[in-house]
Amino acid sequence: MHPWMLTAPQATLPESATTAFQAAWDARDPALLPPETPRWLFLRWLQEQGVLFHGSPQAGLIVFEPRTPHDLSADDFSKRTGVFATSDALWALMYALRERSRVKRMVNAALQVQQTGSWSEMRYFLSLAPQSDLTVTGGQELLSTGFVYVLPPDGFERMPDYDTDSD
Repeated sequence: MHPWMLTAPQATLPESATTAFQAAWDARDPALLPPETPRWLFLRWLQEQGVLFHGSPQAGLIVFEPRTPHDLSADDFSKRTGVFATSDALWALMYALRERSRVKRMVNAALQVQQTGSWSEMRYFLSLAPQSDLTVTGGQELLSTGFVYVLPPDGFERMPDYDTDSD
């Protein structure tokens, strides 16, 4: 795997964090999350609850309307009109944190490869191209505050896996 494909930081959650995560989830109240615990860890914990994630720079979304994305992927599924969500919370963060007014194009990936009898850990790639009139000295300039919405899986269709086997 290429070194520019990153993995999530390793983290071990104390039992107190897991208990707080469950309480916050049960109450649907993020204010109950421990302030010292990074929010991405809560999102990763939520993955185990069977929910989906939609990342957006917009706060307060109540209705998710189907849209046709500008997508240059080789597959047809990614070009369909719809509401897109992922079971991978960190991938949703890529969409939530990009500053749309400063980013001309985004290329991203979240993938696993099959190894001897199992799958590798998830690897991530994110590349943001700035608007042509911007001078960028660091990647932080292309990021902003964003929001990850937690959605029930009902009504979503899973994207087919890419088949890279050659016959």
